[in-house]
Amino acid sequence: PLTPEQPLPALSPDWLQALYVAALLCDDLAISTLLAQLPPEAGSIKSRLKAENEALRLDQIATFAQSLWQQQQGGDIDGGDIDIDAVTQLPTFELG
Repeated sequence: PLTPEQPLPALSPDWLQALYVAALLCDDLAISTLLAQLPPEAGSIKSRLKAENEALRLDQIATFAQSLWQQQQGGDIDGGDIDIDAVTQLPTFELG
């Protein structure tokens, strides 16, 4: 299982929430976009998260985000009203 490594750069609460929600929504494109935002010093965990995303092990990514949230913020992560498109800066396409 993925576990937060030390030292891992502090990640913003919005980024962690977006990663968590993207994993719950099975949005591998949003996860890829979020991973591209990680700083170079997060190379090892970025590679591991990328591999999990490519294997569609999104449950592992959600668990990782929850674990890291608990370390950095305390308590349980809440997807709440997070706007994944805003965090990942993906364009929104409407059908119809």
